[in-house]
Amino acid sequence: ELALAGIEAPLKKKPNVYLFVIESLRGDFITSDVAPHLSEFRNEAISYDMSVSNANGTNKAWFSIFHSQFSLFWNEYKKNGWSIGSPALQVLKKWGYQIRVYTSSQLEYYEMDELMFGSEIHLVDSFQPFYHTPPKQAWQSDAEAIKAAQDDLLHKPELQEGQVFIFFLDSTHFDYSWPKHLGTLFAPVAKPTAYF
Repeated sequence: ELALAGIEAPLKKKPNVYLFVIESLRGDFITSDVAPHLSEFRNEAISYDMSVSNANGTNKAWFSIFHSQFSLFWNEYKKNGWSIGSPALQVLKKWGYQIRVYTSSQLEYYEMDELMFGSEIHLVDSFQPFYHTPPKQAWQSDAEAIKAAQDDLLHKPELQEGQVFIFFLDSTHFDYSWPKHLGTLFAPVAKPTAYF
């Protein structure tokens, strides 16, 4: 906390930052056949040959992303009652950024909302949840979250800079969710009961 309090670095420009947290997304599946838009984006941006997950569970992976720590420290932070949120987000807030969260994931899972965004999610300026409970499916919630961000950017000119947009997308989490009327490139598809 003391180290964060001493950070002073005024910014001349504050370009928007976009962070997409996508459950169980495998880098080798981002191809022109499977995910053409993501594949094109990767080809136009800086990309890396190897993608590595810091954990094999949601809560620990989220912790690693937002705290820049190995996932094995997750439980220590929880036991010690960490309540100030992500150090990186705190620095961005000090630099004048606003934090905007669009989520289809339940961020209360293991109280990760507070571990990432502080007690009562005080680091977040705009929180828009799009939870999926039956009959709504995860892919529908993901689509709603993306649409809400697009609408915000289109209709609110003040969001063109100085914003951190954080998306939590859930449709790629097992047992996966997609518009069934579009079909799938992969067959056969396991039935949900297979995970028991």
